[in-house]
Amino acid sequence: RNLHLGIYVCSQNSFYANGTASDALGIDLAGNGITLNDNGDSDSGSNNLQNYPIIESAYISGSSIMVHGWSRPGATLEFFFTDINEGTATAGDNQLGLSVDYGEGQTYIGSGTEGSGSDGDATSSAYTDVDGNTDNTNRFELAIPLPSGTVPGNLVTATATLGGSTSEFSPMSILKVATIITNRRITYRINPN
Repeated sequence: RNLHLGIYVCSQNSFYANGTASDALGIDLAGNGITLNDNGDSDSGSNNLQNYPIIESAYISGSSIMVHGWSRPGATLEFFFTDINEGTATAGDNQLGLSVDYGEGQTYIGSGTEGSGSDGDATSSAYTDVDGNTDNTNRFELAIPLPSGTVPGNLVTATATLGGSTSEFSPMSILKVATIITNRRITYRINPN
């Protein structure tokens, strides 16, 4: 079940439980564990070593899961609950020496395309995370219909597909609840000049 060395397009497929006996990834493009994202995604290899999306935040808002992060321009992003979340793996099974698990995707929950009409963030910026993933690329904000049974604390991971090449799974992100700040006692002061 561990995919490596070839062209793979993962459309709504589940890849999980590879790390239950020993550390393993559902998609391992270089056949050597997690391949970190690089600036410009200019490397080559299996699936062009496609950069995976980086999820900055995922939270429940009304009847949607709002997902914010970074991805290469035009990539189709597929989001999953991880095998840790679903109980077929435990935390650390897909850590492979880095700071967080690069969760395998057990349950498909939705998709969107960076830069499409449903993408609420048309900006770009640089990022560097604690593992050393880095890029200067597009940001995304996508709403995914809330699957039944979803609760705060579920773990979300994602893949990116661009030009027929699919990435490894992203670092997992903890699903939270949107924070709403209200203050009915706000006083506005207006400068007459």
